Amino acid sequence: MARQLTFPAHLHRNIEILYVFSGVQYLEIEGKAYAVHAGEGAIIFPDMVHRYYKQGEQPADAVLILCNPQLLGGVFPDFEKFQPLTPYLPNEKIPEEAVYALKHIKKKDAFAVKLGWIYVIMSHLLPHMELRQRKRIPVPDMSKKMIEYVADHFTEPITLDSLRG
Repeated sequence: MARQLTFPAHLHRNIEILYVFSGVQYLEIEGKAYAVHAGEGAIIFPDMVHRYYKQGEQPADAVLILCNPQLLGGVFPDFEKFQPLTPYLPNEKIPEEAVYALKHIKKKDAFAVKLGWIYVIMSHLLPHMELRQRKRIPVPDMSKKMIEYVADHFTEPITLDSLRG
């Protein structure tokens, strides 16, 4: 059992898949807070601001997978043009085939094996997500994206704890 993840607000070009086996993991995606309990998950699309945080000292056992969306091109929607209406997946929207793959994917697996598991996971989870066109045009320049984020959040209080994450 690991303690809950903590990681400050960030964004990247990868798809991030979270699934909680036991306990609860707290995260915020695009300013909305989620408590992801055992049997639940989330898929964070590229360029979505998100962070992981703790509430108390509850243990959590979870898997977190990062995948370059270019590896999934042609089979799944264009992850830069779409985003989920909600990235959170309740238990009833996670098929047992996806749970099986989430339990069996391992860091030590060969790249092709991990990619195969990710295809299984995404092919079972994406049909349970309502996708919408992105409201904004993706910014290819990460520096510009960071400046935009700071401009939107510069009035928020900053503490040593928030910097530490």
